[in-house]
Amino acid sequence: MFVKTEPYRSVSSTEITTGSTGVVALAANRFRKYALFIVDGAAPAYLWLGNSSEAAANKGIRINANGGSYEMSMGLGNLWAGVVAAASTAVNTLLVLEGYTT
Repeated sequence: MFVKTEPYRSVSSTEITTGSTGVVALAANRFRKYALFIVDGAAPAYLWLGNSSEAAANKGIRINANGGSYEMSMGLGNLWAGVVAAASTAVNTLLVLEGYTT
């Protein structure tokens, strides 16, 4: 199956501090074409596709500690344009890269 993907023209990069309470890692963006999340810490992080109040450790998409990553794109078939929230079992840094068109 061929999936048509549109290139992104803008990129943003941020650092998010995660902990046991959910935080917004990416706001909803209907122009999102790509996202990459990298754990820069010693504890795994968990992504939740939706409201940050529902994000929690051991719930959602697990990203392993010390450089573990999760990638979203149309080509991979897992692109999410809504809010992406994050939490972790300990205070951590989550590196977030987003590619989008405007």
